[in-house]
Parts: sequence; C-alpha cells; structure tokens
Amino acid sequence: MSIHYKQCTLCESNNIKPYFETIDYVTGRAGVWKYHKCGDCEYVFLNPGPTAEEISEFYNSNYHKVNYHIPVTVTPQKSTSEKIKTWIGTQGLINHLNVSGFGKKSLLGYVVGFLALRMLRVNLFPSSIQANSKILEIGSSTGHRVAILKEYGFHNIHANEFNVDFSKEIAKRFNVESSHIDIRDNKNLTPNSVDFVVASMVLEHAADPVGFVDRIYEILKPGCYIAFSVPNIDCLEFKLFGSTLYALQAPYHLSQFNENSIKKVFSKFDNISFHYQKFDRDWVVSAHRSYKEKPTLRNRILSLSDNKIVRKTVLKLFFQFYGIFGKTARVSIYARKPL
Repeated sequence: MSIHYKQCTLCESNNIKPYFETIDYVTGRAGVWKYHKCGDCEYVFLNPGPTAEEISEFYNSNYHKVNYHIPVTVTPQKSTSEKIKTWIGTQGLINHLNVSGFGKKSLLGYVVGFLALRMLRVNLFPSSIQANSKILEIGSSTGHRVAILKEYGFHNIHANEFNVDFSKEIAKRFNVESSHIDIRDNKNLTPNSVDFVVASMVLEHAADPVGFVDRIYEILKPGCYIAFSVPNIDCLEFKLFGSTLYALQAPYHLSQFNENSIKKVFSKFDNISFHYQKFDRDWVVSAHRSYKEKPTLRNRILSLSDNKIVRKTVLKLFFQFYGIFGKTARVSIYARKPL
C-alpha cells in the first residue's frame, strides 16, 4: 500500500501541489508516477510514495542490468596520454584542492592543475585532506570511482554498495573495505571517523533524505566535506522536455532536488557550493523520447541533437558554456561539517 502525503516530507508544510506525472522509462514498470512540489522549500517528491517493501521490489535484477556499469579495474599500465591526464589531475589535487601527501605545491603544478580543477570538482574529488585519509563512498556500483581514487593514490577507502554481489567484488578487486548494509545500520562507521564522504547519484533514491544526511553528518569529522551529485529539477532540460526528462527516472528517484531544497536538507552544513555538470545525455535521450511520443516540429528540431555530428559539435560547444554559466540537469555539490 503506497503512502499518501498531505504535507511536505522535508519541511512539513501544507503548501504542496501536484507538479508533474511521468512513467518508468528505465525498466518499463507499469503505472503513472506522480510528483508533488512544496511551495515553501521547493522540494519535489513522489506522492503517493512507496513503502519500504515496494522500494525493495523496485530494485530487481532488471534495474541492475539497466543501471550498473560493467566491472572496472585499476589500470596497471597507462598510455602516455593517460599518464599526462593523471599527472595534471594530481597537480589539481595538490595545488588547488590542497590534498597533502602527493607532493609539494609548485608554480608549474598550479598552472597545469588549474586545467583539471573544474573536472575534479564536478567528478567529486576530495578537498583539503591527506592522501591516507579515510574516504567513504556511498553507492559504489561496480567500483568506477574506487578505481579512479586508487589510481590517484588514495587507498584508505570504504565502499558502500547495497548490491551484495557488487560489494563483495569491490572488496576483492580493489583490496578495500566494503559493506552493503545501510550506513545508518553500519556500526563500523563510528561518529567523527571519516575524513571525506562521496555519494554520486544516491540522495535522490533515499526514502528519508534528512535522516540519510544526518547520519553522514554524524560520521564525518568536524571541518570535513561530503561531495555528492544529484539530478537538478531546475534545469533547462526539464523546461524543454518535462516528464520525458531522462534524469527524472521515476519511480526510483523518490526526490527531485534544486539548490533551495538541497540547502534545506543540508542545513547543518556550511560552505555549500554547486558545480553543474557538462553532461549532454539527459538532453539527447529526452529529446529522442519527446519526438517519439509527440512528433511535432519543435520536438523534431530538438531531436537533431541525436545526430553524431550535431552532438559532437553544436551540442558539445553549448554544454561547455551551459555547464559553467547555467543550471544543467545534474549538479555536483560540496558541503562541510562545521568545526
């Protein structure tokens, strides 16, 4: 039995109204999924919402098959170009994000590291920690970010992935701590024990985002950061494509956030900063869906982005600027636990 909410599940305001309806484009699950929006905190949430049993049933083998990347490994031998990219990224960590343990700051490192700064922030890399600091990644999938962290030199990593098989494989493949239970039930994650938390596209899946964030606040050391990413409902893509937007992914995304609702969820944190991603797949997939469902001239023009030449030239150039100056469909965020 689904749960019907009469108040905002974030701020408890009665000022909630229907916002949009959509279907499950991810796995084809039957039904129409409705979202409400709070007029006070701007939080958008699935209403009616699923029960814990229904949420568990959502994540069946079909969902895993669609959403999880193929297993990855740490690359033992890199090409010259890959080595250069890693070196530039390392200079960004040392000279701009103040990560210690990888080398000393230098003028050359500062100059070349600047090239990697935005990439590092958008891709949720640690800020102001040491190379041996404890990093917790929530939602590790098949280990893509764990592999990157290890290649950069971080080794004290705890991977949290709810899929039991993936969790075990990550521990074996990367020789790191790994768990599959909810972080709120993980007794090994003690208060003030973690130097950095990273969570990519996780918060929107949480049935209780405030409780989830409160737990992260508890285990983080004072003055340390969480970096995470979520879909952004206040994006141009949603204005153009509405309920067909790829990033919505109902009913798996129980929440749809914008800057205001994120700040509400992270009200205990400070130094919150937003870094919008230059990610064009939401645009391309959504445009294709819109034209397929409504073959109007407008949608036909928008769907031209699916052409390889258009995507690699016009759309790529557009997102280079849009990702810096506009609010794209996905955003990376840093927030600090106060000292």
